Amino acid sequence: MSDVKPIIMFVDDEPHNLAVFEAALPETWDVKVFDSPLKAIEEVDRLKPAIIVSDQRMPGMKGVKFLELAGKLNPSSVRILVTGYTDEDLIIESVRAAKVFDYIRKPWDVDELVKRLEAALDHHNAVQERDKAECELRQRERELRNANAELTQVSLELERTLRSTEEMAKELACWVPPVVTWLAKSKAAFPLHKDLAVMAIDIVGSGAIHGKHIGNKKLHAQILEEFAMLVLKHGGYVENTEGDAAYANFGLNERTERPCDAAYAVANEFRAALRGMSLHHQETVECGIALHFAANCEANISEYTVGTPQGVVVQKKFYTSSPDIDLVHRIEKFIHQVPGTNIVMSKEFVSLLSTPPKLPQFELGSHLFKGQSKPVELVLIKSDQVKEEQLHILKAAV
Repeated sequence: MSDVKPIIMFVDDEPHNLAVFEAALPETWDVKVFDSPLKAIEEVDRLKPAIIVSDQRMPGMKGVKFLELAGKLNPSSVRILVTGYTDEDLIIESVRAAKVFDYIRKPWDVDELVKRLEAALDHHNAVQERDKAECELRQRERELRNANAELTQVSLELERTLRSTEEMAKELACWVPPVVTWLAKSKAAFPLHKDLAVMAIDIVGSGAIHGKHIGNKKLHAQILEEFAMLVLKHGGYVENTEGDAAYANFGLNERTERPCDAAYAVANEFRAALRGMSLHHQETVECGIALHFAANCEANISEYTVGTPQGVVVQKKFYTSSPDIDLVHRIEKFIHQVPGTNIVMSKEFVSLLSTPPKLPQFELGSHLFKGQSKPVELVLIKSDQVKEEQLHILKAAV
């Protein structure tokens, strides 16, 4: 720590104030007092005081003007204005012109005065240390720039490689479903078990639309793409797509708080989208939609390792399994027998919705499907394409 005393300059036209100020400060400070701002301004550049304290009301020059001039001569000084009154315009002018650090009101309390000056000195020292560090840093940066001149080409090559890697990572992220990325980041221990809302769809009358295009895209591909986008929007995961059918689940990602609500929202929005496609393109576009709640589903990862001439290739695949997942597919095939976009749901699924469906529901009764140990109660939100007698036939089917 330096033994040099910090210089404190005080300017006031009243001798009594100068004497009190000088006597109040500790001996570890070098106090310079002036009874005239004109005398003081001549000494600022030579003394280079750490702190300049000036009274506002003085003959010949106001304190704000003096501090402004002093700041130009010695910018590193911390400037403090002493005033016996409160004047908002004065405060604004001081901040703008003189860049004052603090204000001291007359009459001052000695202890408070010393405390305020100590804070100002701490600020001055901190700024000096910062400026010194910045100067050293700039010197170090110049040295590093010179030292790194020979490595510029290597750095550019590394930058190109990094950019290429980032672009590849972004492209791969587009191919990996968000739920898989989330599960990988969460370091989940597999297998894990989740309660899921599950959903199966299949295009009705798919043979009639095969080969048909909307623009440069096949119609059936656009239908499945619309379904996938809606599932993604509501936090679900399209686990597989086979031909004209698809299966999705909701609840793998913990951000999906109400999986059944999310699945039901997708069903309604998908149904509306199909209706819009039909009207816009003058094509019959319909899908069977089945919804069910699958408790305690197993989620797991299969991993395959294959040795190739280029090295070992590891392939991972995420999947879910449960008798209820098989059931939702069977429920969809059951409703697939009738025309239109019909939404069929198990009563267990409906009971878990936060708000009951607003559309009329048709009770399909209890059905025991192949491979299932117990029957399931089904309800239907029917399409306007299905006839009442067709529904009664379904209800009577076993």
